[in-house]
Amino acid sequence: ITQHKQQNLYSVLKHIQQTDKWSCGFRNLQMLLSALLPHLPPHHPYFHGDIPSSLRRVDSNPECVVTPIPCLRQLQSFLEQSWADGFDKQGAKHYNRRIVGRKSEIGAVEVSSCLAYLNIDSVVLQFIKCKESRSLLGEFCWAYFSKQRTMSSSLATTAGMNSSTMNRHPEGVNCSTTGHCCFCCNTSQKYTSESTYAHASDLLEVAESSSSFGGSKIISPRKTTTTYCTCSCPSLPLYLQWEGHSITIVGVEKLEKSGGVDDITLLVFDPMANGPKLKNDLQRAHARGKRTKSVSNNGSLAPEPGVTSVGKLPSSMRLSSNKLLAKDCQILMCSLRPLNSREKNLSRDRVNAVTAAKAAVVRSLRR
Repeated sequence: ITQHKQQNLYSVLKHIQQTDKWSCGFRNLQMLLSALLPHLPPHHPYFHGDIPSSLRRVDSNPECVVTPIPCLRQLQSFLEQSWADGFDKQGAKHYNRRIVGRKSEIGAVEVSSCLAYLNIDSVVLQFIKCKESRSLLGEFCWAYFSKQRTMSSSLATTAGMNSSTMNRHPEGVNCSTTGHCCFCCNTSQKYTSESTYAHASDLLEVAESSSSFGGSKIISPRKTTTTYCTCSCPSLPLYLQWEGHSITIVGVEKLEKSGGVDDITLLVFDPMANGPKLKNDLQRAHARGKRTKSVSNNGSLAPEPGVTSVGKLPSSMRLSSNKLLAKDCQILMCSLRPLNSREKNLSRDRVNAVTAAKAAVVRSLRR
C-alpha cells in the first residue's frame, strides 16, 4: 500500500543555468533570490543597504513591481564586502579576501555570509558525519515544504495560539488564525518574530520524530503536537550543498509505504541542467496535470493544501534523498525576515548553523 504526495513548486522561481564548472553556488544563490526578492516589502533593509541603484526595487506601477536579480559579478562583490565588514573571517582568509572576477567556487557558508551582509536572515543546516544525521535530510525537506511544526506551548504562544485556539483549528494554523505566518509575512507585512535558526530547529524536531534509522526511531520525541500551516503563503526554495556541487530544492515528493521506510524524492533545479529543455519538460508536465484528476488521501478530488496536480516531472528534477546518505550535505534556509543589528553582529563572529542529530554526530567523531 502506498500513498503518493507531491508538495508545491515555488511559482515565481527562475531556473538559472551555469555554463562553466565552478559557478553553481552563485547560480543557486541567484535562483534563491529570484524567489525571495519579489516578496520583500519596500521597507526591507535589503533595498536600503549598500546595493547598486540598478538593484533597487522599481514599483512605479503597483501591478508590475520589478526586483532585479544581482548578476554573478555583483554577488562576488557583495561577498567581498561581507568579508570587509567582518563576516566569515576564516572564509575571507581562504579566498585572500578577493573573489571578484575569479573562477572561485563557493558553498553554503559563503552564501549565508552574503545574505547576512544583505540583512537577510538565513541558517545553514548540517547533515553530516553519520547516517543518523544524513538520513534526516529528506524528512526535514518534507516537513519544510508541507509546513509542519511542533506546536509546543511556547511555540503556540509565539504563534498567538492557546489550547482553545488549537481545538477550534485542529486541521492546522494559518495567517488568519495566528495573526502572522511563521514562514513569511502576512498581508500587513509584519515580520514573524521567529528566526530561521528557531524555525530550522523546530523542523528538525519534526523530522527526528518521524524518521527512523535501522528500524527504530532516531530519538524519543518530546510530547509535542505536530501540526501544519494551511495558509497559501509560498515556501522559499532551499539551497543544497555537497562536496563539488550545489542545487536548489524547489519541492518534495513522498511515497508512503505501509510498514516500511518512506521514499522521499527531492524536486530540484540543477544549474547544470539545460534551461530551455527543462522549461519545455515542465510545460508538458503542467499540461498533463491539467488533464488528470488526482485523488487526495481523504478520497476527495480536491487536492490537499500545498499538493500539486502537475504530471510526472522530468528526471533532471528528481533526486532521491537516499542517494545523499553517503554524502555530507548542507542546506541553507532563508526567510523574508530581516536581521536585527544584534543578530547581524553575531553573524560576523560565527556562522548561523544547526546540526541534525547532533548527539549522534558527536558520538561518531569520538570513535
